[in-house]
Amino acid sequence: GYTDMVAQRGHGVAALNALNASPAPAPKSPTAVPPTAKPRDPKKKLTFAEQHALKTLPVKIEKLTTELKRLEEILGAPDLYRKDPTTFTRTTMALAMTRADLTRAEEEWLRVEMLREEVEGG
Repeated sequence: GYTDMVAQRGHGVAALNALNASPAPAPKSPTAVPPTAKPRDPKKKLTFAEQHALKTLPVKIEKLTTELKRLEEILGAPDLYRKDPTTFTRTTMALAMTRADLTRAEEEWLRVEMLREEVEGG
């Protein structure tokens, strides 16, 4: 435990902190970087997942839009609820889920596209 460490080292944490508080100045080397020079920022790149999203999200968005149109056409039937309430309920739920998926896909595409523009512009 702590008491064993103090017994072996001969000092406690307070003594150790006092030693670390005033270190000897390091000798200056001629190859040292001046303190005013900042290291260059590494060039930002898109990750593989972001590059993949840029390629696949437009296709996914198009498919979701087509699916939305199809579901809206089914729900557009004037007597669907009266003839088949189960289909109406399933189609309504599918429509809501498809809209949510489309919204998420569009937001993700927008985020990745803005990141791409930042990387290419920077």
